[in-house]
Amino acid sequence: MRRLTRGARLGAGVIAFALSFSLVLRAHLGLGPWHVLQEGVAHHLGITLGQGGWVTGAVLLVLALAVGERPGLGTAVIVFLGGIAIDLVLPLVGTPHGTVARFLFLGVGTILMGLSGAFVISADVGMSPLDALMTGIAHRSGRRLYGVRVGLEVAGLLAGWAAGGEVGLGSVVVGLGIGPSIQWWLRRIGAVPARLEPSVS
Repeated sequence: MRRLTRGARLGAGVIAFALSFSLVLRAHLGLGPWHVLQEGVAHHLGITLGQGGWVTGAVLLVLALAVGERPGLGTAVIVFLGGIAIDLVLPLVGTPHGTVARFLFLGVGTILMGLSGAFVISADVGMSPLDALMTGIAHRSGRRLYGVRVGLEVAGLLAGWAAGGEVGLGSVVVGLGIGPSIQWWLRRIGAVPARLEPSVS
């Protein structure tokens, strides 16, 4: 993975994100905290889940800018293409039958979500608005990425619950697991941006 180009990392991140989102959604155990908000926004506005991601992405981008994180090419790509990818991949992922299969979808989805974030962050050409907000807060506060991410997931869960999104055990699993997953994958990929090394090591 160390030899992948920045463009390849960004593309892989978009694909992994769409697949991870679809797996967690089809598990019907509760969406990841910020995806709960995305679903609630999409429902209220009468738009697709991918388009709901554009709306929540725009809000997160404003917050990321507020903490001093500069958007890059990857920010626009992950939001725009990520929304399109979700709407294309979701119909291709079936609903699992049985408790074991549902939890398998949830677990694999959470792991892939961390891989997605790590790919986009390591590309270092901009990142998703949520990852930008996470790294911006970590950089300014000196806190580790996983701690910042867990705090953001709690905030997203509360906002999503208020918006009427699907909340469940899966929301807790993704909320607590995504930060450590991103941090673990960043170390495995071995292409951590220099300014984030203290937050990842």
